[in-house]
Amino acid sequence: MIRAFNLGLVLFLIWFLNVSFQEKQLNNISANEILGTEDTPDFYSEDLQIRQYNDQGKLESYITTKRLSHYVDKQYAILDAPQLMLYGKDGSVKNISSTYGELNDRSRDLKLSDSVVLIVSDKDNNQTLKVVTAELSYSDSEQRIWSDSKVKGDSEQGTFNSNKLQMDTKSEQLTLKDKVQIYYEQYRLNISADLLTSNPETDLSRLKGQVNLVHENIIISGDAAEVQSAKDKQQQFIITGEPVNFKQNLAGSSMTAKTRQLVYFPSLERMDLEGRVEVIQKTANFEFEIKAAQIQIQFREQSPFRLDAVGEPAYFIHRLADRTVMIDAKNIVWQAEANIAVLTEATVQDGQTTFSADEINYNTLTGEISATGSGNSRPSYQYTPSEDKEKQQANDS
Repeated sequence: MIRAFNLGLVLFLIWFLNVSFQEKQLNNISANEILGTEDTPDFYSEDLQIRQYNDQGKLESYITTKRLSHYVDKQYAILDAPQLMLYGKDGSVKNISSTYGELNDRSRDLKLSDSVVLIVSDKDNNQTLKVVTAELSYSDSEQRIWSDSKVKGDSEQGTFNSNKLQMDTKSEQLTLKDKVQIYYEQYRLNISADLLTSNPETDLSRLKGQVNLVHENIIISGDAAEVQSAKDKQQQFIITGEPVNFKQNLAGSSMTAKTRQLVYFPSLERMDLEGRVEVIQKTANFEFEIKAAQIQIQFREQSPFRLDAVGEPAYFIHRLADRTVMIDAKNIVWQAEANIAVLTEATVQDGQTTFSADEINYNTLTGEISATGSGNSRPSYQYTPSEDKEKQQANDS
């Protein structure tokens, strides 16, 4: 009996931890025979506690289980109510618990199932991450945790869901795959993607594949995104794509945009668009389109408040009920409440009329113009009869 117990214990320690330290004496040890059958364990142990130390003598892992039953024919051990503690060099702790566990003899992988909970705490014992799932595995040789089951999690930023999870136990880099959804509680903001990789060292998360951000009535979609979550910086969502699309529907109006990169600051109620930007604002009475290299949109209570466009030049196309006005300018500032677009170094073409000035105030409701300037930059007005205009167009062609 004693020889069977010693053989089984030594094999178990080699299988799982390679070099381990047993915290206390094992009790209630029994064996049916030296080699068990498929349905009968060749040995079992109750209230087992094992510690593993690194080369510097610091605690690296700690496992407890109410009962361990080893089956030599199946080449695995069954663990009842197992708990695994992994200790990082930075003082962080990963605590994994479940109702049931299986330890593979060959790979030494530990597979946990039924009410699996993973809790990650920092060196000050503050919880930074909690994951709940049906199944989760741990590989000591690969230093990773993974799950191919649906996971639900809580982090410092909010909550998340996905169908797959993987974590590097050394770097704590977290990867979520397949129908990833994240909810940022502070802003009541949702973002979804096919894949997310989060690096706690840089406070940066990267998302790829069908990225979709929803914040109140703001919807942004693209191919990829980066989320900066450093506590000493304004949180920003950088969405890129070919193209990135933005849309917002309000009572009586709507705004849409296309660009290559969009940076959204939810706490500042601002978004910065860059790279072939096109913005369209529609109301019941008019529609205008702005094209520029860069556009910044400022919101107030989730409604567009101000739009700044910079280009060489920027273009403003205003479609009224009876005509279309074409404008090019160095800068365009649209003030939503006043329905005024302030145009710098601008030229306005309204039918047969061309108007130029250093600064033009353009009414986006009526198309009325007021301008300022002095000296050589005084406002200029040109009227081109339709016949002359047709001849000029023919000559140009």
